[in-house]
Amino acid sequence: MYTVELRPGDVDLDRLTAAQGEAGRYTHAMTGYLLWLANQWDHLAETLPQAQRAHRAQLLREMDGRHLRVPDVLGTFPARCG
Repeated sequence: MYTVELRPGDVDLDRLTAAQGEAGRYTHAMTGYLLWLANQWDHLAETLPQAQRAHRAQLLREMDGRHLRVPDVLGTFPARCG
């Protein structure tokens, strides 16, 4: 888990309200994502572990002196997956 601290004003409440009004569409979006994911599964299973290790190593270099679990958490979200 990675905690992101928010302050008053960090969230645009008008946009949040609009997004909440579209909540019924999120199930369709998730269905599309899962269908895409199923079709990409073999490729992702092959490429993601290496991408995660590379991203974690980069974070370890950049985050020198910070808590060692932070790169593990953030390293699970590589910017590009190949």
